[in-house]
Amino acid sequence: MSPQFPKHSPPVRHRWLLALSLGLSLCSLWLSELALFAGFLAFLAWLSLPPLPARTRRRWLFALALGGLVSVVGLTRFVSRYALAGMLTASKRHQDKGSVSRLREILFAQDQARQQGLVDPDGDRIGSALFMEELAGVTAPRGLTTRQALLDRRYQNLQPTPLGAASSVGGYLYLVCVPAAGGLVARSGAGLDEELAERHFVAYAWPERDASSYGKVFFIDQHERILEFANRTPAGKLLYVGADAPPPCDAAERRATEFLPWQGKKPRDFLPGLPTTARP
Repeated sequence: MSPQFPKHSPPVRHRWLLALSLGLSLCSLWLSELALFAGFLAFLAWLSLPPLPARTRRRWLFALALGGLVSVVGLTRFVSRYALAGMLTASKRHQDKGSVSRLREILFAQDQARQQGLVDPDGDRIGSALFMEELAGVTAPRGLTTRQALLDRRYQNLQPTPLGAASSVGGYLYLVCVPAAGGLVARSGAGLDEELAERHFVAYAWPERDASSYGKVFFIDQHERILEFANRTPAGKLLYVGADAPPPCDAAERRATEFLPWQGKKPRDFLPGLPTTARP
């Protein structure tokens, strides 16, 4: 014998629960933060639904399913608007920190080159700064015949730029500039100021493409002075991007008011391998 359900509607509290769930579901289409609460109330109303006649029960289940579906739409909007955006922001921040970390690796490699005196024309046992291809071990340091990699293999992926060779690592390009008679240069040749290069160099990191980062340009010098530049034109386009558009060696000097200290990082007041540390 089939069970007989009482011929009555759900209690008033269930009606209010259903109405609140449907109301929040509809509101979540505009205010997506409400979607989670709407879905929870719909689930709670279904879980606590008392025995009902088949026809009445179908109506309630339809209403609950409709509210749940609308709340899923709102929840999808919430995820795309906040969760995914937050993940993307975190990814971009991680990319920026990785770029700064690699600039510091270049700095430490330059410290090693200075301490070892790899390029030492004047014989004072203080080495001059090296270019990217020399640090990566792709070419021998100028004046020598043996290559010596001071950076790991990642930096051996070199890209030609109008200034000189840049290493492509993790979506960013890295370029080192060394003092010369006419200013800073990024490729070896006549006129290098080897004496000044013992205590001065700059390096830049800029986006290889407009993709997974904020597009900032990062700068470091021999004293670990780390700067960042927004790298955007008034129209929002990247100013320095890719191998064809590197930042000039003196970009941080030209745009001194726009290259700002990165996260308040203070420069060091010494240079490994030098008895004195006067800045150039």
